[in-house]
Amino acid sequence: MPGQRYDDLLALFDTAPLNRRYRVPFALLSELEADLRKTNLRGAGLLGAQFDAADLQEARLGGAFLAGASLRGADLRGAYLRLAKLDGADLSDANLEGAEGVTQVQLDLAHLDLGTKLPEGLTGVGDAEH
Repeated sequence: MPGQRYDDLLALFDTAPLNRRYRVPFALLSELEADLRKTNLRGAGLLGAQFDAADLQEARLGGAFLAGASLRGADLRGAYLRLAKLDGADLSDANLEGAEGVTQVQLDLAHLDLGTKLPEGLTGVGDAEH
């Protein structure tokens, strides 16, 4: 979808019923270093999505399907991640400080590194920062 802005893609979620899961092409977001602060992506089907370096501060990602997604260097401070599926998601260098609803089980299924910043009380595979 060359030429389409991430604002246009996010508009799909604004008009869609929240009880349905959508697979939307978010591959362009990593190239745009998208500003998705406070975006509501609850329950979104984002399998394998590219959110590298995206600003997802305070985003609503509860129940989102982020399995296999790349969130390298993403800013997830204060994001809501309850029941988000993070299996195989790449959280290398991501900042999850203050993220709400994220559990140790979710983190254990994701890929973390030494640059991953975690909410207080949670630990990372490979000694991620907390």
